[in-house]
Amino acid sequence: MESALHNSFYDCPRGLSASNSGRLDLIRLLLLMIQFLRLCLQAQVKVNQQLKEENLELKVKLHKIQRVFAPKNEQPLDSDEHEKPKRKRGAQAGRKPRSRNIPDQLSKQPVKTDLHQIPCCETCGKPYKRESTFDKISHQISTTISAVHHLITRCSYKKDCTCPGGKTIITAPQRKSVIKKSILATETWVHLIIMKYLLAVPIYRYCQAVKPSGFNLSPGTVENGFKKIGLLLEPVYQRLIQELRKSPIWNADETRWKVFETMANKSSFLWWLWVFASHQVVLYVIDPSRSAKVINKVNNGLDRIFAADRFSAYEAVKDINVRIAYCWVHLRRDFINLRSKSIFKQDPAIGKWVDDWLCNIKMIFKLNHKRLKSSSKEEVIRLTEELRSITEQLRQQTDADVTYKFQKTILKSFKKRFSGYTLFIDAPEVPMHNNRAEQLLKTGINGRKNYLGNVSKHSVHHTQIFLSIIATAKNNKVAPQKWLQDYLTACAENDSKPLEGSNLEYYIDKLLNRPTDSVQPSSLD
Repeated sequence: MESALHNSFYDCPRGLSASNSGRLDLIRLLLLMIQFLRLCLQAQVKVNQQLKEENLELKVKLHKIQRVFAPKNEQPLDSDEHEKPKRKRGAQAGRKPRSRNIPDQLSKQPVKTDLHQIPCCETCGKPYKRESTFDKISHQISTTISAVHHLITRCSYKKDCTCPGGKTIITAPQRKSVIKKSILATETWVHLIIMKYLLAVPIYRYCQAVKPSGFNLSPGTVENGFKKIGLLLEPVYQRLIQELRKSPIWNADETRWKVFETMANKSSFLWWLWVFASHQVVLYVIDPSRSAKVINKVNNGLDRIFAADRFSAYEAVKDINVRIAYCWVHLRRDFINLRSKSIFKQDPAIGKWVDDWLCNIKMIFKLNHKRLKSSSKEEVIRLTEELRSITEQLRQQTDADVTYKFQKTILKSFKKRFSGYTLFIDAPEVPMHNNRAEQLLKTGINGRKNYLGNVSKHSVHHTQIFLSIIATAKNNKVAPQKWLQDYLTACAENDSKPLEGSNLEYYIDKLLNRPTDSVQPSSLD
């Protein structure tokens, strides 16, 4: 239309009246004004768009500074904190010195130090008199890796009378060991178990450590001894399974494990190290399968709440009697992983969406932590309602609120498992995360890195037993080395056979650190 008007303006004949010419000039002026306003509007739209983007970027930066998971150097400081003087490193003036932490259960060996020669009086030359009252006592702890040859003398007694009957010579019995006729003492076997299954030290490396002392320890000898000791500890492992099944809430997780032996229906050496943990018991299971049958075998069809991740094996065991409390840390990790995507830098709205979720998750952790510590019934009810409100707001987000496919995938997964994520609201004893199971797997992961796993499937049996007993002892604040020493010594006194009955229950109570009225059996004294 504009071009047509322009053409008509230029094509008009010269003989037009002044009134018609004025009208055309007015139309041309109006067209120029419309074009000018259109350009101004387009420029203003661009400015508004730029301001909107800058505003969103500033909001994202503000969230990053104030977000809950920011490092301390990115979090806003209070005005009072700027005025506080910087605390000096090291010991502070006026503080009592810390005493040396020497455990009482350590065996004590007296060591006496004396002068090279008895001092004498500088005037008369008379030697000083020994006076123990003024002796000074200090403390040191000695730990070494060395081999010591014990020369065991078995005292013999010969009959010194002419009475008939009875033995002529009686000799003291052989020193008992957990493995009969073994060249290694019981405390050595305990030390080897701790070195490998607690500290993840490979046996061949330990053999290299003691070789300079003159003792060539064979790794094959150690492995064969572990198999025999594993049989002695088998009743303890079975009792731990029974104690584990008494707890209604478990932490569960799994990780890779290698067993370097070919199997008929398995094409690789990949096995799986499972961990199941209750309040008192930690149980490890090494199995070639990562399927739900391992969980069902340990659970034995009982009612249970599993604090676990979103692995499909846990989904498969979920039913009316078995519920899954999904880990909020894994959900939080989904949002943290989005920061590595290129879309996170290209679209500031993604950053705001991620930070909003992270702040809400942090608030849920904070409220639940405060609820667990609260002793007021009214406050507990109020915090519970706040938790319910925040989680419901997260659930109400729809696909229309987001743009990208990965956002919709996260929302779909959260809504699908919403009942599992919110189990802790009505049952505060249910943990919000599965960090405990992942931390318990670290011992096995260190072993997998250092000694790679197991050479054969026969060594799997004692490996899961040793790991379970050591982890259970640590969980109950029982010294694993002391407990193993006492139990294996009792087995040695029992003719190198597993303990049974009340003898076994006594050591189970000690392992679980439970108060008990039972005393150590007289046969084991």
